[in-house]
Amino acid sequence: MDIKIVVILHTCLGLLMGWISLILSGLIGNLFTGLLALAVAIPLKYGLERAKVETKSWIGNGLIIYLFVWFVTWTYLYNVLR
Repeated sequence: MDIKIVVILHTCLGLLMGWISLILSGLIGNLFTGLLALAVAIPLKYGLERAKVETKSWIGNGLIIYLFVWFVTWTYLYNVLR
């Protein structure tokens, strides 16, 4: 799988999770969102492993992008909509 596809996929998932985090705001919602993020990221990693994406590449081009986009999206939506 091409690195560009990995970055685009994780960016889209980060945007989606940022929006879901806003909806589920509150202590229980934030804990649930953290678990949901793990539930999304771990199977995605194993799927990419079968597509011959190395772990180091996935962390740098997938997981870090996902976490950054999720946090920026949640922060932006929280400040604009609340």
